[in-house]
Amino acid sequence: MKRIPWLLTLLAISALCLVAIHHQRVSSTFTEQNLAIMRKLDVLAEENQRLSNALALANNSQSASNERLRELLRLRSEVGRLRQESNEVIDLRQQNRQLRATLAAKPLPQPGPNAAGSPGYWPKESWTFAGYGTPESALQSVLWAAAKGDLQNILESGTGDFRKQVEEDLQKKGETEMTAELTKEIGKLNSYRLLDKEIVSDNEINLTVSMDGEHAETNTLSFLRVANEWKLAKP
Repeated sequence: MKRIPWLLTLLAISALCLVAIHHQRVSSTFTEQNLAIMRKLDVLAEENQRLSNALALANNSQSASNERLRELLRLRSEVGRLRQESNEVIDLRQQNRQLRATLAAKPLPQPGPNAAGSPGYWPKESWTFAGYGTPESALQSVLWAAAKGDLQNILESGTGDFRKQVEEDLQKKGETEMTAELTKEIGKLNSYRLLDKEIVSDNEINLTVSMDGEHAETNTLSFLRVANEWKLAKP
């Protein structure tokens, strides 16, 4: 076995040292590059977080702006609706004032001769079916029906509550007894006189009436507007 000359051994050792030094330098270079890359990644991460925060803030700001816009539009719509309702109320008040003025200026109807020579006075012989166009005509119609003992027209002269009460009396007393009572009571009267007219609302008017005769008395009768007709509210 031949021995390796010492020069070759020295060269081999030198080569190994150079390789080790080169490997160390390369490793050091890679480490520095990795550190630089990591620092860049950290910077990029921070920038990304900053941009994300800015975007979230912008979205929140936009959302708040949209919410304020929706609230503003809702308030404008509410103001428009309230203005329309206010105008409708003003129109209704004006119509109500005009109606009151018209009713106040309108003379009381005279369906029959004025035997006593004073306005608002109707003797029994002048009573007739006058319809239900006004409270005054409805009053005369119901008195005329009572004088005739006409229960059907009496029922037609009143509101639903009026008819209900009359029908209950009919069930208790019967038609014959009810008719006899009506004609007897009306037979005690000679006339009626309208003393006062109170306009409660567009659909309600009270008439104060004085009944003359054996059974003289003064009553206030309430009339309600039902489908453009005036009906007695209570028997």
